[in-house]
Order: sequence, then structure tokens, then C-alpha cells
Amino acid sequence: MNKILTNIHCVLYFYYVSANKKVYVIIPAYNAEKTVGNCIDSLLKQDYDNLQVVVVNDGSKDDTLKILNEYARNNQNVVVIDKPNGGVSSARNVALDMIMSEEEHCGYVSFVDADDWVEPWFVSTLVALAQNEHCGMTACGFKWQRRIKRHFAKKKKSKVLQFDKLTAINEVFLDRYLFVPLWNKLFCTEFIGNLRFDGSLKFGEDLAFLIEYLHGLPVYATVSYSSQKCYHYIRTKGSLSLTSSYKNKLNAMNMHLCMERLLVENYTEEQVRYAHAWEFCILVEFLFFAKRNKDKDVFEKVKNRMAQIRKDYLQLKNGYVFWRRFGSVIFKLIT
Repeated sequence: MNKILTNIHCVLYFYYVSANKKVYVIIPAYNAEKTVGNCIDSLLKQDYDNLQVVVVNDGSKDDTLKILNEYARNNQNVVVIDKPNGGVSSARNVALDMIMSEEEHCGYVSFVDADDWVEPWFVSTLVALAQNEHCGMTACGFKWQRRIKRHFAKKKKSKVLQFDKLTAINEVFLDRYLFVPLWNKLFCTEFIGNLRFDGSLKFGEDLAFLIEYLHGLPVYATVSYSSQKCYHYIRTKGSLSLTSSYKNKLNAMNMHLCMERLLVENYTEEQVRYAHAWEFCILVEFLFFAKRNKDKDVFEKVKNRMAQIRKDYLQLKNGYVFWRRFGSVIFKLIT
């Protein structure tokens, strides 16, 4: 009887410790005086207690830093880092350096954009999904919004899916459940290690980080997804992903080739085929920008690359990836 009670106590203790690991939420902020307060407020209302909000002021020229310092003075779980402007990758890396220097590699990291907001159960939902001892990453559903219109929704029953490492990579390229952006995900610090964002990328940095992270997970690791819509993504004309310069978009082409080399060297033909299908849809957008900028050399380069991978795109039975990416392109063309 005593042995049984001891085992129960150990199980409950393990669950309590794992379910109360510290969660760091990283927010890069640049000229975000109109939205960052709303973002932080939603994080301060989380129903998960062991939380620290790390906001990086990336050389803002407005009153963003002033607003952040006020939050830090009034909330001990809000930390502000002030640095010269260097871009979102640089800002995230500074926060990761701080976290990894303090953390004993047994916590979690999440990324939130300064113009978005989250439901009160955002963090607790992601942490609950991570209770599987082999879980390496979790993700939740989200809502697209054209403007900030905040009202907390009721928590609903959700669908929970679990993927192995290779299937998770497929899902990223399918853009179906896991998606490419980082802001609806939770990462384990023990698997982040020395992984950082590529500062040379101004477009596509999320995909590069995500694939490298998944690649670094143990073979037995799993990835969990909940359809619970906890994250509100505010999509506006001024969003970084919609206004990235033509030069930055060309820079991202090299990133896709690097991703292909990683997949070819380490994964199956199926993974490469999914990656090619996703890249084909992205290149449709690049082709448009090259033509609009009258860049004949790049136009030919993109067209030839599309011809090379077109076969894999057409062989992919699930056309979902095309319609998501195509819809994104159309949105950018009309806004």
C-alpha cells in the first residue's frame, strides 16, 4: 500500500513540475505604441501563473519604449530589453540569449507579435499539450483579423492531433495545421539550445527557424496541435510580412534552397516533395514581384526553378497547400 501511495505521489509531483514549467513569451516591438499595450494586457490575463513576458524594443522611434517601461514598473513578470534597430530576428535572438543564459533548459518559449493578442488560455493550452514526455513542440489554432477588435471568446471543445517528427515537417509545408508562423507555438528550451534566427533573412525567417528546430528534435519526439483558437493575428497593410521589400523576398529564395538541401540530406523523398510543392506556391508570388519590378534575370531564374519542381507540385494529391498560398498571394495583390 505504501509503495502504491509513493508511486502515485511521484506521478503527481512529476505532473505538477512539468505542468508548471516557466514559460517565456518573446515580443519584438518596433514602433508599436498603438498595439503593444493591448498585446501585453492579454498576456497578463493568462490563467497560467509561471509566465514571464520578454519585450524587446527594437530601436522604436515612437513612444513604444516609454509604454514598455511603464508595464515593467508595474508588473514584475514583464522584462524590457532596449536595443538599436536590427530587425525581428535580431530582437528575438537577444531575448533568446537572455533566456538561455538564465534557464536550466527545462522551460518553454513562445513568440507573440506586438500587434496581436491572445486568449486567457493561450499559454495553458499549449503547456497542457506538452505534458506528453516525448513532446517537442505544441501549436494551437488562431483567428485572422483585419483590425484589433478584442473581445474574449468562450473556450470551446477542441480537436487534438499528434504528429511524429517527419509528419510534422510535412504539415508545416502543407500549411494545414502547424503552419509556418511561430506565434501560435510553444518550444522547449532544452531543444532550442544554440539555435538562433538567421539575421541575414528579412523574409522567411520563421520557416528557417521552424524547420531547423524540428530537424533538431529527437527521432522519437512528437508535436501536438489543438484546434482551440487561442491566438488573434491582426493582418493589416502595414504588417511586416505584407510589406517586405522586393530585395528581402529575393533573399528568401536562397533560404528555400538551403531548406531543400537540409531535407535532401536528411529526409525522405516525400518530405522533399512537400517542400517543393510549398516552394512552388511561394514562387508564384516571387514571379509576380519580379515582373512588376521589371527584373528579367530574376524572372527567368524563378521561372526555371518553378519548371524544375513543378512535377513534385503536381504529384502532391492534397491541393490544400496551393489554395492557402494562392489565397495569400491574391490578398497581397488586392490590398
